[in-house]
Amino acid sequence: MNGGLIDFSKAFNSLDCLMPLHDDLLSLFYIDRPGNPFPEMLLTLRTSDRGAKVLFSGCRGSGKTTELMRLCAAVQDQFFVVFFDTVTSVDFVTIDHVQLLLALTLQVYEAATQQRVKLPRQIAEELYDLVSIAGIAEEKSRDAQVDIGAELNVQLARLTGTLGLGAGTAKTITRQLEPRLGETLGKLNNLIEEVAKKRNKRMLIIVDGLDRAPLQVQRDLFLRFGEALYSPECHIVYVVAPTLLHEPDTSAINYAVSAHYRLPNFQVVKRNASPDMIGRRLLKEVITRRVGESLFSKRALDDIVAHSGGLVRDLVHLARHALVGAEIEEARQVGRTHAKEAIRHQAASFARALSQDHLDLLASMGTTGILPRTEITKFLIETHIILQLEDDLGPWYVVHPCLATVMEQHLAARTASETPSA
Repeated sequence: MNGGLIDFSKAFNSLDCLMPLHDDLLSLFYIDRPGNPFPEMLLTLRTSDRGAKVLFSGCRGSGKTTELMRLCAAVQDQFFVVFFDTVTSVDFVTIDHVQLLLALTLQVYEAATQQRVKLPRQIAEELYDLVSIAGIAEEKSRDAQVDIGAELNVQLARLTGTLGLGAGTAKTITRQLEPRLGETLGKLNNLIEEVAKKRNKRMLIIVDGLDRAPLQVQRDLFLRFGEALYSPECHIVYVVAPTLLHEPDTSAINYAVSAHYRLPNFQVVKRNASPDMIGRRLLKEVITRRVGESLFSKRALDDIVAHSGGLVRDLVHLARHALVGAEIEEARQVGRTHAKEAIRHQAASFARALSQDHLDLLASMGTTGILPRTEITKFLIETHIILQLEDDLGPWYVVHPCLATVMEQHLAARTASETPSA
């Protein structure tokens, strides 16, 4: 593409909706938003004497991982930070509190060895015993010549795959370790204490990605077994789905943690349906920081921002789709037709997941403003077809703006079917 400030390849890679910002990219591309709880979360972790247990939620694709990367950078001088990405390490279908705590324990050990923390042989022996009991590794001789730390590192590589191999292996781990849960926690806390002592820093564990687990799995983890998950003697941030805390019987979860912070979406509309110009300006800057001012026409960028729903991932995805369309046509700039095609494509993707019942609920929501608590509602929120927004008066809900045309067509068809023929 010759007409823009950035060539197509660079722009394409800058518009990667699955790429959380980290390191130098934070200073280059990061845009803050109104209502961001980051300062409060940072203050809680920095000032809490006891191990703070924090829940962090927000819509999928809203930018939570980027905020956690900011957190890592902000506290690295004060804390030994362990970042645990559950998406790449566990099977969300079979994961339970026992497997999660085992994975956490070994993740801490792996982070310590990668950062060259010299741990006593006893720590490695304790953890190797743990994976042996779990059935992941064979028992080894306690001969002083055996490098038990090296043996444990070999098992760490196996474990990452083991927790994703299926229900059989996962159940074996749980069956073997659940009676020894207290022992597992004791070994984890010994490890945390030893690392903290060696580095003269408190430990912060960040557990990202649990919001992608089925809601029932999250309910079991935090409602039934929350006490175990809050037992590690360090700061922990768990990322959970916002819908987890909207259930009537899960309100007790909030009382068991130090704090719960929700990352709001950027807002593209106000409660009265008028455009939120502050939110739209910030979202435009998310794109122009990455690709420059002239690559997208003003109207194309306006359309993309308005139809993003305030979700950073959707915004970047729409922008990249429009960019590809312009490149295929050898256009000198991403224009409004390219933006509209990207929006149409996203709407079609949403529409494939919608049944008649879904469309009827969305239509009634638009006319009454009421969001009933049903399984259909949960599905629509989890898939971002319904978006939660928030202002000083509290939360409210809107249909994802990409679906505006789909809803217009549905309402027109329903009106036509209800109108008696002459």
